[in-house]
Amino acid sequence: MLNKALKWSLYLVAATFFLGCSGTKVVVTGKLQKPTGNQMPSPDLPNEIPAGMSGFVYFFEPTLVNMGVPSGEVGTFLMTNKTLIAKSLANKEGFFKVKLRPGNYTVMIGKNGQFYSNISNLEGFINPIVVEKKDNKPLVLSADWDAIY
Repeated sequence: MLNKALKWSLYLVAATFFLGCSGTKVVVTGKLQKPTGNQMPSPDLPNEIPAGMSGFVYFFEPTLVNMGVPSGEVGTFLMTNKTLIAKSLANKEGFFKVKLRPGNYTVMIGKNGQFYSNISNLEGFINPIVVEKKDNKPLVLSADWDAIY
């Protein structure tokens, strides 16, 4: 019996060594901000830091813009055909945290039962982020659908 347990322990250690710790999740933190009104920079006034807001933050598999179903409102999608990996609820100050495996994700904000992001990269991915095994900088997400630029 001990021999069998020892074998399984050695298999587990070997698998962890050879496969790495890709199954290990890391904590990702961030803040959900709500800018409103005129957000154009001014030489006379300093930029205000937008207030935090409560809301859901969704982490999907990397999603191209054409994989979301637009709702008719800029940056808002009814759904995406990609898998939802995790979601987190930001508190009333806007702070959130979630545990994710290292890798690439699309991050979207919940808006009235839909998903929002007006950011994409040159390859067409919606709000892409990379989660590293360590040294992840806090995410700053902007629910700027009421802002004017």
